[in-house]
Amino acid sequence: MQDKQDKKELRRNSIMQAAMELFMENGYQNTKVSDIANKCEIGKGTFYEYFPSKQELLLELLNSSVLEEEISVANAVNKFDTTKEKLAAYINFQSALMKRVGASPIELLQQVQSWGWDSDNAKVFFTGISRIAREYYDTLMGIITCGIKNGELSDIANPHMVATAMGGAITAFVKAHSQVFCRSKCIHTNMGACPEKCEFARETESWSVEEFVDLLCGAYLKQQNS
Repeated sequence: MQDKQDKKELRRNSIMQAAMELFMENGYQNTKVSDIANKCEIGKGTFYEYFPSKQELLLELLNSSVLEEEISVANAVNKFDTTKEKLAAYINFQSALMKRVGASPIELLQQVQSWGWDSDNAKVFFTGISRIAREYYDTLMGIITCGIKNGELSDIANPHMVATAMGGAITAFVKAHSQVFCRSKCIHTNMGACPEKCEFARETESWSVEEFVDLLCGAYLKQQNS
């Protein structure tokens, strides 16, 4: 009996692993249930024995790969001292998440909300991803307020507005740098996933997180007296 349960768990895990690889390679929308089944060398009927739909499979993937890893962007950031170092750590942390699941926490939340689900998986995901999205925002606010307090950043009148603007810029940078755009729909050629890297995708590979942080901080860094 235990052996049978172990085999089912192994099969379930192999389906999830195959799906994650295909979602990252081709994008969620461009991956069919038959593609996942073929990669696992099973029939579509066997797939549906484990997951009622591709959407529920995605939710379970997100719940296991995003929510159960005890993600703490604050811990990653607080290892560093300067505002620029903290921002670089924040960006690298978000980039790692983006590469795994292809979207930012806010985008994941909006995506699942648009499906209008009420399943247990969806409820778990809503709660968890909302917490993570809030942690991301609070961490960015902490970087900014700490930078103001220690004199690295100018005394900004509205830190929340700056955090919102920075957050949007960081998400756009991370998506481009991680080439998330071109894995699903290349917005620069108006085609599907790039058969070969387009000019934009090749250019973004050379982008530096440190250069982006310099650009990001340029308007807010406190000018030192010469």
